[in-house]
Amino acid sequence: MNSTDMRGYFSGVDYPAHRDDLIRIITQAGAPDDDVRLVQDLPDRNYTGLFDIGQTITPRLSIVDPRVE
Repeated sequence: MNSTDMRGYFSGVDYPAHRDDLIRIITQAGAPDDDVRLVQDLPDRNYTGLFDIGQTITPRLSIVDPRVE
């Protein structure tokens, strides 16, 4: 998942948004399974916006895709 994907999935979200809300939104958006799993693996808390989500997901990307530096 890159920042463009995140903006597409989570545009129009009212923040703060709980992880469960983000899972529902990304699933309804038809995101690939890998992207949905990244959101499912987020800590169970509220997120204040795209930056907050991105800061939490970015370290996990290198685990999922070793090409990410």
